[in-house]
Order: sequence, then structure tokens, then C-alpha cells
Amino acid sequence: QNKRGFIDVTFGFPDIDPNLQVRSHGSIGLDETLDLFLEVPRFDETKQQTHGPVKCHITGTLSDPRLSAKDASLVVYIPDRNEPLIDIDGIDLNARFESTPDGDILAFDPIDVFKQKKLNQQVAGGLLKLIDPDIEYSPHLSGELSLSFDTLRIPLGGNDENLLDALEIKGTLGISNATSLADTPTRKMIVRLLCDLYGKQAVDIVRITQDTEIEFELRQGRLHYQGLKVGFPDIDPALQISSRGSIGLDETLDVHFAIPRLDKAKLQQKGPLQCHLTGTVREPQFSVTDASLVIHLPNRPEPLIDVDGIDLTALLESTSNGPVVSILPVQLLDRAMVTRRLASGLLQLVDPGINHSPQLTGEVSLAVDKLRIPLELNDQWLSQFEIQGNLTIHEATSIAETPLRQAVIRLLADLYGKPAKAVNRVVHDSDIDFSIQNGRLHYKGLRFGFPDIDPTLAVLSHGSVGLDETLDLFLELPRLNENKQAARGPVQCHITG
Repeated sequence: QNKRGFIDVTFGFPDIDPNLQVRSHGSIGLDETLDLFLEVPRFDETKQQTHGPVKCHITGTLSDPRLSAKDASLVVYIPDRNEPLIDIDGIDLNARFESTPDGDILAFDPIDVFKQKKLNQQVAGGLLKLIDPDIEYSPHLSGELSLSFDTLRIPLGGNDENLLDALEIKGTLGISNATSLADTPTRKMIVRLLCDLYGKQAVDIVRITQDTEIEFELRQGRLHYQGLKVGFPDIDPALQISSRGSIGLDETLDVHFAIPRLDKAKLQQKGPLQCHLTGTVREPQFSVTDASLVIHLPNRPEPLIDVDGIDLTALLESTSNGPVVSILPVQLLDRAMVTRRLASGLLQLVDPGINHSPQLTGEVSLAVDKLRIPLELNDQWLSQFEIQGNLTIHEATSIAETPLRQAVIRLLADLYGKPAKAVNRVVHDSDIDFSIQNGRLHYKGLRFGFPDIDPTLAVLSHGSVGLDETLDLFLELPRLNENKQAARGPVQCHITG
């Protein structure tokens, strides 16, 4: 009629679902113009009963068709992923079909998908999971999301590789008042580093993101984003890290974090710490430039290690006892001046009492060959914590002020016939290998002298000191009589208690 053909037909897609039937009616012009209406049943039977089928309108021409849909569902699956990348109900869509050299494309007009939608596991398992891979696993999840697409182009044919290359998504994700728990190994690793940096005990930290607007783009199998800001109020109310980078659909990571420095003067001078997360979601690798390494041990107020200005690389490993952060070998100190901060940590365990000296000078170097920090805070933490390395004391001078030191000095002073008063203790070029195992620091190679008693006097020490301050030390004291020294060797002393 009037150069148009009218149709009313029902057709099915048995390869998708034996019961799927789509009704089509409308008209097609002899000039190939289209005015067709489709009624597509909803997958959700409840919505099908309450809302009826999705109604689509196809206009344009046979060579340039246009599609519009009211109150529709937009579901996009990609290869090798069980959950859909996009799964959204109740939106109005407008799309056009485009022919390209690589195949046909369904290109959508810009879409305001939703505003202030309640955050839930279903929403977190799709697109948001690519920006924050761990968020869907949080046992506590709340907040609101807004989502819009500026570009959405879905290929209609070809193999999986071509589909990923041709799929294009670009848009903005708004996050308001979002809260989740640090419940995955990757999150716990970040929380542990932050807690040590800020001197706080690591617990299940609640992360809060307030009014963050993230621009994202999916291209060639990777989701690129910028603008994510995350806070950790249980560590510090003002602590907020920003994140940008990309995450592959194959779960490879290339993410950059900016973490504010605790020292405000350094923050103003150097800017935030720059961190780079690579590897994969399951096996991430974390590198930091010009960083601080602060390690706290249970029941010790002062940190074991507290050094600045180093480059670190850490791996996340899964063990039978839980996740462990493993830091690759690193030179932490190179002829650094001995300070009270250094003397109250690792150096205090190797050389008990050094931090109590009223006079303290010298230089030390510190290299760590192995450092493994468990992320699960439990009774087994100390037994799983491992550190191994080398401490070189190039020159250190101190005065004996502790009972342990005074006892050793009294013994030597009596042996050499000298008064035991304000005797300087000097450590010179001691190359000390150390390790912490099961809550004890074991070491060997400490060599120190007492020039005020005798310029040639050198005492060797090895043994272990517990984090509970128990002692199991061995000293080798040279004999005053050279003949006895040659015949019987040094005096062997054992210090316990």
C-alpha cells in the first residue's frame, strides 16, 4: 500500500533459547526505508509479567538502520569472562548499524545509564571490577554509583580476538560514599604498607571513596582509567591515594598510585610517593620509588626498620598460612649516620643497649636479602615473619650504660687491670649476617673493642636476641697472656637471661 509492504511475523532463535520468540510488525518501503516494531520477551519472568516485552523501533533504511528501545536491558559479554561486563536494566537506547572493513558494528548514542544507583555485588562484578578488581569480594559494600557512556561500539561478528580489538567503551563512572573492607590479599598488602608507614596496627580497614569521578576507556582488551581516589580513615582521616592506569581483561595490571607522604615538608618538596602495580590480579607486583620502609613488630613500640629514600619492589605470594608480602633484595642504608631512630630498631637487637648510650656516633650500611611479611594478623605472625640480610657497622662509638655492657666491661677491666669507668666501646668494620626466625634475631660477625682498656682488645660476638629481650649470646674474649691465648684460644662466655 502506497509503495510500502506491511508485515506481522513471529520468529524464534532456538540456538539461543527454544522458547524465545520475537514478534515483529511494521512496514518496509520500496525505497528500503524502515518502520518496524519488535517485541522481545524479557529474560526475567517477573519483569516480563509486570512490564511486558521490551519494545524496539527500527527506522532508517536497509543499508543504514537505526534502533531504539524503551525500558530495555543492556547486557554485554566478552570472551573468557563468566560475568557480563555490562548488565543494566531499565534504560532507553538508541543505536545504529555501521559497516566497517573489519565487520559490522552496533554503535550506541551517548547513554546516561543510571544516577546514584545503590552499590551491590552485581554492579561491582562487572565494569567496576575492571577498575577495582577486588571490590566485589568485600563482605561489606555500600555506596552509590552513576554511570554514563559517551562511546559504546559492539562488534556483531568475527572471532573472539577481533571482538576484543573492535569493542570500544568510553565513559564516566561516578562513585559517592562508597565503603568496602580490605579483605583480599592485594588490598591487605596496600593496607599493611600504609599502616606501617603511618605507625598504625593493620586491621580490616574500611576504605571510603567520596565523590570520585572516574573517566574510563576500554580499548584493545584493556580498561584504562584515571581519577580514582580512595581514603583510609581508620589509618588517617586525611589519607587519600589517587590511582590511574589500566587493567587487562586477562587480569594483567599496569596501575599507578600516588600516596601522600607522612612528612609534610617532604610532601611539599618531593610530592607524593609514586607506586606502580604490575603483574596480575592474583599475583601482583608492587614497586615504589623514593619510598619509606617502616616495619613494626608485635609488642614493640619502636619500628624494627624505619628508613627513607629507597626504591622497593614487593611481590604478593600465596602460602598455606595465608598471603605474604615478599620484598625483593634491597640496599636500605649505605654508610648512613647512626641515629637514635636507627639504634632503637634492628641495630638494638644486634647490639643490645646501644640506643641507651649518651654518646653515639658512627656509620652503618644495611642490605636485606629476604623480607617476608605475613598479612594475616594472628598468633602465628611472628613465626611466619622472615628477614635476612647483612648489617655493616663501619664505625660506631658508644658509652656503656646498660647492666649487660657494664658487666662485660667490668670483666675485661679486671682482666686487664684497668679501671671500669666511662669506657668507650668501638665497633669497627663489623660485617654482620643476621636473620629473624620464630621471634628471635640471630647474628654472627659482630666485632667490637675497648680502646680505653687496650688498643688491641677485640671481642667477637654471635648468638640471638629475642623480641622479648631474652638473650642467648656468645662472646670470645682474648686472653691477656699470649701463651695461653695461643694454646687455649679466647675465653668463651655465654650470656643468657
